[in-house]
Amino acid sequence: MRKLAAVAFTLAFATLVLPSSVSALPFSFNDPATGLSASVDFSLAGNTLRATLTNTSTEDVTVPSQVLTAVFFYYDGNAVLTPTSATLESGSAVLFAPSGGSGPDVGGEWVYKTGLLGVLPFGANEGISSTGAGDIFGANDKFFSSNPMNLQGPVSPDGLQYGITSAKDDPGTGNAPVTGNYALIKNAVVFEP
Repeated sequence: MRKLAAVAFTLAFATLVLPSSVSALPFSFNDPATGLSASVDFSLAGNTLRATLTNTSTEDVTVPSQVLTAVFFYYDGNAVLTPTSATLESGSAVLFAPSGGSGPDVGGEWVYKTGLLGVLPFGANEGISSTGAGDIFGANDKFFSSNPMNLQGPVSPDGLQYGITSAKDDPGTGNAPVTGNYALIKNAVVFEP
């Protein structure tokens, strides 16, 4: 059996047990006090894990803390997962994209790492992130994609660039980091680690 637990916006989701093949397994987070909400849909077939990470907030994103930049999860399976691709979900777009960085491949800005038990919160042992989260993730953890080049900022993931803003975000409102200083993905990204 395989177990998955997910963490987004640094809050825990429930622990689930996955059979060897599932069509989809969604996790959701909603905080009415802040308006933050996110979902991650996992599907697992053999050794292939797919995760679709979505900022489901219906609020306008006005500050960096409202941008979704990571999901941490617990995976207790026999398969060795390898970061393969990070692409925009259908209907998603990159806001404020630098030249050559409008997608659909955004693997140059997202990372995946395993073996993190005791490092990540809530007992998670794997993570997908667009930030370095301190020194947890680095340039060697990037998704292997058709475009593994750095799209914006330093080679190692380090901040807000290519984080996921809400589908309801008005890119003309908010402070400078969310209104043009960094490329942001509006809506969702599909990962195949």
